[in-house]
Amino acid sequence: MAALEEAPYAFSSTLAEWQHEGDTEQRWRARLSGVPLNALAFIDEKAAGMVSATAPDANGTIELLSMWIAPFARGRGAGDALIATVITWARNQGAATIALDVYEGNERAIALYRRHGFTTATPDGAPGSDGEISLILKTGGVTAPISKRLRMDILYKASVTSTGGRDGGLRSSDGILDLQLALPPGLGGPGGKTNPEQLFAAAYAACFHGAIKKVAGDRKVAIGDSKVTAEVGIGPKAGGLGLDVDLFVELPRTPPEIAEAVVTDAHKLCPYSNATRGNIDVRIKVKAADGAELALA
Repeated sequence: MAALEEAPYAFSSTLAEWQHEGDTEQRWRARLSGVPLNALAFIDEKAAGMVSATAPDANGTIELLSMWIAPFARGRGAGDALIATVITWARNQGAATIALDVYEGNERAIALYRRHGFTTATPDGAPGSDGEISLILKTGGVTAPISKRLRMDILYKASVTSTGGRDGGLRSSDGILDLQLALPPGLGGPGGKTNPEQLFAAAYAACFHGAIKKVAGDRKVAIGDSKVTAEVGIGPKAGGLGLDVDLFVELPRTPPEIAEAVVTDAHKLCPYSNATRGNIDVRIKVKAADGAELALA
């Protein structure tokens, strides 16, 4: 109901249709039983978003439905997590394609879907008479256990050995990396030495920056003295500890619309983004030309 009220343009149903006489237990049960996947996202125990999906049809296509992110949760990774849930579920169902419709003006949602590999269903990508653009994702129908899937071609592999855990040492097989670690004060330690969160932040920032430069170079886009800062947090979550990431991107010579496109594609290219997508919250903020600021999910 909150979704229909906040974003009426995004749904085929209206709030009025589901209020009063339309708000019955029987109708809600029918809605849930007729759509096999209904997923919710929560942030700080507060409902942050939702998504649904149909069962595969005769052609192996499922339809992604009712995607909505609460305003307070936008740019905090909830959308990425929900889409990743649908993709995983679709593959487990043996579906070959995920299809959806999104209104032409909903640019933020379109960028989110494209970041996960969705493309337009028609060659020209033009909206239909109802103003909606059809997007699809080919899942590959991967249902085999991971051990039976084809491994990617490994271009480089690093090897680092830990001795002593979080308050011990790290040394790479070639000896170039040789560090002592200490628990930070926030985790009850003395600090004064590096820690896994700093190392992860360093790796993510460098890799994401490299992806931005690759995308910008391919597009022949000037990004000037670009910078990427990664902040990695750690804290309790259900069943243990979890990570949280903020990426701050500075592209001082790039117009906002081009900066958004470059960073969106970099987020699809970067292996750290691909490894964390759907697992942890990753928020991206971009500062473009003329001080324009953008927030990407």
